[in-house]
Amino acid sequence: CFDFKRVSYPVINDFAISLLSVDEENEPYLLEKLNSCRNGLGKPLYDPVRALRQCVSQGRRLATVHLLIEVSLWKDAVDTALDINLELAKSVAKRYSGQDKDIQKEIWLCIVKHLLSGNEAESDELVSTITDIMNDSGGSLSIDDILELLPSFERMGKFKDLICKSLNKYSNDVRCMKAEIELASQSNTKLRNA
Repeated sequence: CFDFKRVSYPVINDFAISLLSVDEENEPYLLEKLNSCRNGLGKPLYDPVRALRQCVSQGRRLATVHLLIEVSLWKDAVDTALDINLELAKSVAKRYSGQDKDIQKEIWLCIVKHLLSGNEAESDELVSTITDIMNDSGGSLSIDDILELLPSFERMGKFKDLICKSLNKYSNDVRCMKAEIELASQSNTKLRNA
């Protein structure tokens, strides 16, 4: 038996990943290999695209999610994670730390769309889950984004509290902007008269 954990040669690591991906029972060891096989800078000591191809072809979904993140295919990682479970998809979305707010929003919207497509019936649990997702998104999602996805006005009733909260926030924002404009106007008038 050979200990693949301490190997720093990419070719050997690629071979080890290929071997581990063949059997479903080895997926925990495969994930351990993917996590531990890194250089001092945190870069993988294997070809992540090759490993991704191998894991997809062998149906190793958890490893596929891990590798999709590794190659920065975040939306695909969330889509694959949603096939496994919601919590995994949310954890993938939380891990995205890119600068692109549109991608971050799209990742979270993907999760909401999945929830809405799978739940035809209006339920308090669905509303609660979507509210949790909005909170978990760290401000990436707003009620406006969710309302666009709802198929009809009948389903909006359950989101009444979120809509009211959002309208109150907008109202406060407008008041703050109005106060800033008033202050700027007063300063402008003082400068003209001086």
